[in-house]
Amino acid sequence: QFGGRNYSGEFGREENSVGGYGGYTYPTILPNGDIRIESFNSPKHRWFPLNDPVMGGSSTSSVAVKNNVGVFDGEVVDVARLDAPGFIKMETRGGNFPDVSMCKALKINLRSMTEYTGIRVTLGRHHADGAQPYVRGYKVHLKNVPTYDFGEVVVPFSDFSDNWDPRTGDIIVSCKTDKKHCVDHDTLVDFATFSFMGEGVDGEVHLEVKSIDATDCKHSAVEYQNADIFKGEGLSPMILTGAFVAFIVVGVLAFYAGKKYERQLGYTGPPSVVGGGISLPPSMDNAGSSLDGVIT
Repeated sequence: QFGGRNYSGEFGREENSVGGYGGYTYPTILPNGDIRIESFNSPKHRWFPLNDPVMGGSSTSSVAVKNNVGVFDGEVVDVARLDAPGFIKMETRGGNFPDVSMCKALKINLRSMTEYTGIRVTLGRHHADGAQPYVRGYKVHLKNVPTYDFGEVVVPFSDFSDNWDPRTGDIIVSCKTDKKHCVDHDTLVDFATFSFMGEGVDGEVHLEVKSIDATDCKHSAVEYQNADIFKGEGLSPMILTGAFVAFIVVGVLAFYAGKKYERQLGYTGPPSVVGGGISLPPSMDNAGSSLDGVIT
């Protein structure tokens, strides 16, 4: 029930999948303040193809990682019983998606090696009120995809909608027209699923993707550049080394400070038990005290 349509049956997802497992354990904040969702230089998510044969179509596709890019290759053809184009999909589900609720848009670095015009992006598993049971997620038509040379496409989250036509993938009611169709907060906190689709247009698809980021984020880029914990898979070696050295220095200073305080008190050793009480060392026993060196 993820990424746009609900499917049943076995489709060999794992045997045809590529990439990593689990997503990013910690948010990766880039120097410009963008939040990394995926980089095919070292993919963290598991990606797999899914095609319309699960609904009686004949479209085909494959997914691969080659030369540090994700490659989505295939062909969309008509579904005979629908007399309409089918779909192909490059999808990832589950794993750790970063919280991008403080950001306003997606930034995708990609290129198309064909003139195909039906590329769409879907995210989330939200089910809109009144939608058919298998219609889930938010969708956008990815226009102006760079051809032959890599480039960046920025897509505001406000361009996505949960009200779209399951036959064509076209948005019926936009977020800008009715805000109830805008991407909700829970989806931005965790996409749960993300996909590229060839849909609504027959033709050959060859899409190459370098990276997927969230951009135009509210946090300070400088603040996160200085916080190494947010820049990768946990604390950086520099932070860990600095913390260890600081711990040793504080320990040594505390030790010598304690010794100095003992000398000021004239402390010579711990008290000893004698008879029915505790005998203080002579240096700590007040000669004028009525205790006479013993506390009972």
